Amino acid sequence: MKKILWISLVSTLLLCLPSAYAKTDFIQEFRIKLQVPPLYYIEIDAKQIVFSAEDFLTATVSGEEQIIIIKPAVHQIRTASNAPYGIWISTDKEYLSNGPGKIPFTRLEWSLDGKSWYQLSQIPQLMIKKPFNGIDLFYLNLRLRLNPFEIDPGIYSGEILYTVSQLQ
Repeated sequence: MKKILWISLVSTLLLCLPSAYAKTDFIQEFRIKLQVPPLYYIEIDAKQIVFSAEDFLTATVSGEEQIIIIKPAVHQIRTASNAPYGIWISTDKEYLSNGPGKIPFTRLEWSLDGKSWYQLSQIPQLMIKKPFNGIDLFYLNLRLRLNPFEIDPGIYSGEILYTVSQLQ
């Protein structure tokens, strides 16, 4: 009987000890806030597009001595975002130029599907609208329409700008 009493007393003490120690523990909580801003990424595979002399010689002739040169999938555009976004396309200037000579940028048209064409200009145009986040890949087609007999020979240049920003 003494053994049972002794085991009972030791068991009771052991059960009581942890609760006594628990009352002396000190716990402090704190919050963590993580503010993640909208993030956007754009990568273009080609930094230069060339309409060569060969392109002019093999161009499609349209009415009134106008030629049409199409460059399919001239840019591969890779985008990534953690928020809804849009990509706008525009030009840096009104004209492609080679010094004294000028070609209006509006003679250069863009398309994503090769069917619907839009003139390039200094006014940004919404090219891609993505209402959700993610990673995407797009291909840009370019079409040049002009009368080659109205421009001087030379190398004309200008900049196409892509702007990525959050959709409201």
